[in-house]
Parts: sequence; structure tokens; C-alpha cells
Amino acid sequence: MLLRVTGFYLGTALMLKVVTCLRQGIRKAEKSKFMFPLALRRHWRDLLSGFWLIPGLIFLLGPALAFLCLFLDHREKYPAMFLATFSSPGAVRSVLSAASGVLISITALIFSITLVALQLISSQVTPRAIRGLLSDRVNQVATGTLVGIFAYCQIILIDVRDAAPTHGPFIPLLGVSVAALLLFTGLGFLLLFISHTVHSIQIANIAAHITGQTLQTLRRPYPDILAEQDLTVDGATLVQQWRDETPALPLHAQRPGYIQTIEVSYLRKVITRNHLRLHLQAYPGRFVTTQTVIAEVWGLSPGTRSRIEKQIHACLSIANERDLWQDAGFGTRQLTDIALRALSPAVNDPTTAVLCIDYLRVILEHIVHNQAFTPLYSTYSGALVVECRSFQEYAQLLVQISRYASRDARVVIRLLRALERIAEIASVEQQRALYFLQALAHAIAAPALAQATTDFDHALIEDQLKLTLQQMTE
Repeated sequence: MLLRVTGFYLGTALMLKVVTCLRQGIRKAEKSKFMFPLALRRHWRDLLSGFWLIPGLIFLLGPALAFLCLFLDHREKYPAMFLATFSSPGAVRSVLSAASGVLISITALIFSITLVALQLISSQVTPRAIRGLLSDRVNQVATGTLVGIFAYCQIILIDVRDAAPTHGPFIPLLGVSVAALLLFTGLGFLLLFISHTVHSIQIANIAAHITGQTLQTLRRPYPDILAEQDLTVDGATLVQQWRDETPALPLHAQRPGYIQTIEVSYLRKVITRNHLRLHLQAYPGRFVTTQTVIAEVWGLSPGTRSRIEKQIHACLSIANERDLWQDAGFGTRQLTDIALRALSPAVNDPTTAVLCIDYLRVILEHIVHNQAFTPLYSTYSGALVVECRSFQEYAQLLVQISRYASRDARVVIRLLRALERIAEIASVEQQRALYFLQALAHAIAAPALAQATTDFDHALIEDQLKLTLQQMTE
């Protein structure tokens, strides 16, 4: 009876959590009839990035396997070979109790290591990288597996019975044999978890992981519609024409927070069906308040205004924190924060700052080469103008790093070399980007030249500045 009540409680708690998340998505989707999959995708990403869904599902496999083994043990419908042999139920209880104690100790150790790793990343790297560690699949699978094995052993242990006047002793040989196998599996997962954690908290691997996620985001800034981007039309000119023709209706954000995702493909459907023109001023990563104008709309009628406003708001997801799904600026922000913390007097690790600068260069080179975010505006179908994060917003983070590295010639030279490599990739048509890179080079080198501690450092910085400017003017 206790076993059934415990299983029913755990299953009910898990199902209630899943149903609650799905109901939240359904309520948001009801504002727009054709956006039901959109709301599900938002909440599904939140579930996968959390630390309870995948470990919870894997944990449920332990009780399920225990019930299956007990079912076979009661009917003895399994081959007798390779099974453990025990002389008494007491010996079985001793083995299972010892296995349960080992597993719960290992689980406590894993949670302790996870908390220490989170504290280390928060204090030494950046607190914005914590979400990446919690969403790591190896950590989730290892935690869920160990807890599931512990639950399996407890269920098998409850079903072991001594001899009584009405029935003989019952020893679940299959269940005990599987428990022994699962115990060694749990020890293997412990070794895997420790090895993976040590590897994942290294600063080089953290920076590489953030860079990989950022590049993936840059390749799909707005899914399913990037191919329709028309860079031949000046979005700013188009918006000004709309403003000259008729006044626009401003739309404000419904709540304060960060724009997390924007479904431009669904937004385009709203515009096409209602014959509207829209200038979307918000972009992923921007902080908005209830007084922030996130869009300008032309062509709304009084009768459909409320309904269309709800549909437009349903295309934007606002959250308390930023997310790397569409916000590539969040990745560059994390790398910049790691570099700034490394240059602080408390840490004093310029090598880490140089590492982050190299990875920032990778991202900036990708942006310049693919021209994904070079224009400030991107137009779609002549009726929708979307404001994007400009190249200048990404590149100016290098100046922020230089303010804390003005006395370190090595870091300043690496910043100038990064600008030089970026300028090599920029085409002749990207004159605005080259002019901006020249301004960045002067902004980075000027404080360093003024605060150079030795003549040797001054000469090195000055020579590198000349090479960088020469590359930008060729």
C-alpha cells in the first residue's frame, strides 16, 4: 500500500507540473488561433533547459523497471541463468540496503559537486553562464539515473518477504540481479559525471560552448523567414515613407522584461491576413517596459484593433532573463563579462581575457562575412520592417574590454589584432563597418598609449595600431 501511494504521489506531481506548463502555453495561444504551436515551442524550450524534466522522466524508469522485474519474479518467466543466488531474505535486504546507501551517497555527492560548480561559475566566470550548466544533458541524465536506481532498489526491497505460516519466503532473484547490475551502472555514471563536470567548467570549454551557441543563433536569427530577407530595400527609408503617408499606431510592451524570442513568420501572417504595415522596433535581447514602443502599425481599423494587437503581442515572448535562442547578443555579453571579470584586480587573469577576445573575434568575423546583422533594418515582403541588432552594437564590446585593460599591453594588442582580422574579412562595400572599426581602434589604443607603463609597451601598441589602421585603409 505504501508503495502504491508513493508511486501515485510522484506520478501525480510530475503530471501536474507538465499540465501546468502546457496550460500556460494554451492560454497564450488562445489569443491567436493559429499560434498554438508557437506557445508550445516556447514552453518546451523552458522545460528542456530546466533541471527537473529530464531527470524526472529518467527517474520514473527506475520504478517502472522494478515493477516489471517483480512481475516476472512472481511468475518466474525468465531464464534462470546469470541470476544471483541468496539463501535468505535477510541477505537480500542487506545487499539492497547497502546498494541504496551507496546510491544515495553518490547522489548527494553529485548535488554537492553541482552546487560547487554553480558557485564557481557564478563567482569566477559569470552568473549568466549558470543556465548552460543546468541544461547540460550529461548532468541531467546522470542525476536522473542515480535517483532512479535508488528508487528501484527501494521498491525491490519492500517486496522481499520472510517465511510466514500462510506463505513461504519470497526472494526476487531477477530484481536483485538487476539491482546489482544497476549499482555498477550508477558507479559508471558517477565517473562520467565527474569527468564531464571537470571538463565543462574549464574556461576554454565554457567560452567555446558559448561561441558555438552564438554562431548557431546567428545562422537563424528569425527561423523560417530568413530566406525572404530583402537587403536591397532600405528599411529606414520605407518606414519614413509610411510615416509621411499616415500616422502610425504605437504598440507598447505588455510587461517589463527582456524580449526573448520573436516569431517573425507568424507576425508576417498577421500582417498578410489583415493587410497591415508594421515596423517592429523590438529585437531579442532588448529590455522593454510598459512605456516602451515595440512596434508601429499602419492600417488598423477600430473594429479589429484589439484582436490584432493581441495577435502581435502573442508573437513576442518577454521574460525576466535573456536567452540564446534568438539573442546572439547574449552570447557576446557573456564572453565580455568573462573577460571583464578576468581583468578585475580580484581575479587578475589576462590570459582568460585574451581567450574571450579571440572567441569574440570569431563571432564578429562571422557577422561581417555573412552580413547577417550589418543593416539596422531588414524588410520582408514590403510590409514588415524588423529592427535587428547592428554590427556596431556587437563590436563596441571590445572597447568596453579595453577600458579595463589599458595598462596591459598584451590584451590591448590582442584587441587591435582582432580588429585587424575583422577588417581583412570586410568587403570594400562595407565602408561603414570599416570606418567604425577605425574609430574602435583609436578608442582602444588612445587610453593604452596614455597609460603605458614602459616605452617598450608604448612602442608595441603604437606599431600594432599602425598595422591595424593600414589594414582598414587598404
